[in-house]
Amino acid sequence: MAKPPLRPIPRHRTRRPPPAEKMSLGLWWIFGVLFLVMASAFAFSTVILLTVGLLPAWVAFVVDRNPTKAAGKSVMSLNLVGVAPYLIDLWVVGRAGQMDKAYGMLTDPFTWFVIYGAAAVGWVIYLGMPHLIAGYVEMRTLQRKAHLVRLRQEIVEEWGEEIAGAMSRQGD
Repeated sequence: MAKPPLRPIPRHRTRRPPPAEKMSLGLWWIFGVLFLVMASAFAFSTVILLTVGLLPAWVAFVVDRNPTKAAGKSVMSLNLVGVAPYLIDLWVVGRAGQMDKAYGMLTDPFTWFVIYGAAAVGWVIYLGMPHLIAGYVEMRTLQRKAHLVRLRQEIVEEWGEEIAGAMSRQGD
């Protein structure tokens, strides 16, 4: 018994659901400021250290026009790494000496170097990674091309020059 011919599968256009509404950046800023105001009532020294320490990350979020905010994310993550040891050191002191400790940290140039240096590394990663990846892709492409040229030469040696003409006509 002969099999019936295969029918093509009908391709219906599917409707995509509308994208979910995202909160605007302005609303996030309002929530952030409200959080800082409320947190400053309980941990003023922490808020001061975070406000000053995360300034490069805030600037990165503001100047990044990309909707994914990749610059802001890379700078923020490394900026938090730079601020974290000082926050932990501040919290270990206890409530009694936190303001003095925070003032001491903010007047120490090494603290500024560590915090803003970490943010600078975030910028270097953001700005340098596309070039690094492009160089890697180009290197792999050149290696693949060299491998294919060697493979072609081996085929020509094995099968003769006639195949080279056929290969070049096929590539056209």
